[in-house]
Amino acid sequence: MQDNWKGIGSYGTVGLEIVLGIVLPCYVGSLADGRYGTGKTWLFVGFLIGVGHAVRVVWRTMKQANQEADAETEREKTKRKQYYEDRDRKL
Repeated sequence: MQDNWKGIGSYGTVGLEIVLGIVLPCYVGSLADGRYGTGKTWLFVGFLIGVGHAVRVVWRTMKQANQEADAETEREKTKRKQYYEDRDRKL
């Protein structure tokens, strides 16, 4: 049960991290545009930085999920092998 809560905690923040990773650079870019009068240039740069960050977050999360799935598969394979070895010894 506790492993489920760990998964929710580690993957539940991905959406928040993506949204904040885009909104904050856009906000800073908007402030810079207002201060320097550059139209929407820095807003666009902030948006690109945010999207790059979001892609990185998704990539990292997918990599972590795949590693956890591979580890779980190995644990199940080991348990299955041990079960059949124990069963064969008893016969």
